[in-house]
Amino acid sequence: MASLNIEIDENPTEIIVRLIGEGSTCEADRLQLSLTRLMAVRPRLVVSDMAGLLFVTSLAIGVLVQFRRAIARSGGRIQLAHLQPGVLEAFQNARLDSLFEITN
Repeated sequence: MASLNIEIDENPTEIIVRLIGEGSTCEADRLQLSLTRLMAVRPRLVVSDMAGLLFVTSLAIGVLVQFRRAIARSGGRIQLAHLQPGVLEAFQNARLDSLFEITN
């Protein structure tokens, strides 16, 4: 099983979070820890580049939902970008594609 690499690039206009590998249940805690650190920054825009994310479990999706709510409470927003077909389908099946701003 491949692990999840989380790359974070901060610049003045946005934070880019690249998720590469597998968003498995085993990796959800690490994802949550990385995203919790970003909440303290109170970013206006977070772009989660998911081009390299091979699949995502419901637990990892739950972490992203919590992160989105925290960012929205502080006046920011999150975009999910470049979702692989299987990952997009997971968001659609959970009916979360309307909750997130999904871009290509």
